[in-house]
Amino acid sequence: MMQPIKPNTMSRYSDKQREVINFLESLVFSRFTVETLEAKINNEYNSNIKFELHSELEGDDERTDFNLIGVLEFKDIFCDVDVYFLPMRCNGFDGSNIMVTEVGYEFE
Repeated sequence: MMQPIKPNTMSRYSDKQREVINFLESLVFSRFTVETLEAKINNEYNSNIKFELHSELEGDDERTDFNLIGVLEFKDIFCDVDVYFLPMRCNGFDGSNIMVTEVGYEFE
C-alpha cells in the first residue's frame, strides 16, 4: 500500500493539491474500465473528467506505453492527469480490463 505524501516533502503543493495527489496515487495497482475510472474520479471530486487514449501504438509492439489523458477541474483546482495502465488479458469478474500502473499530474 502506498504511503500518503507527507506535507514537508511536497511543500510546493497546496493542501488541496496534496489531497488530489494522494487520491490519484491510491489508484495505482487497481483495476478498472475507463468508464469506472472516470466515475471514481468524478464521484470523488464532483467533476466531469473524460479520458482520451493517448498511447503511441505502432504495429504490435508490446513495449508500448498505454496511457490515458484527462483534465480534472473542480473548485480552484485545475490538473492535467496522465494514467498509465496495462491492458488485462481477460476481463475481471467486475468487467475491469485495465490495471493502473502509474499516475502523473500537473497543476496549473
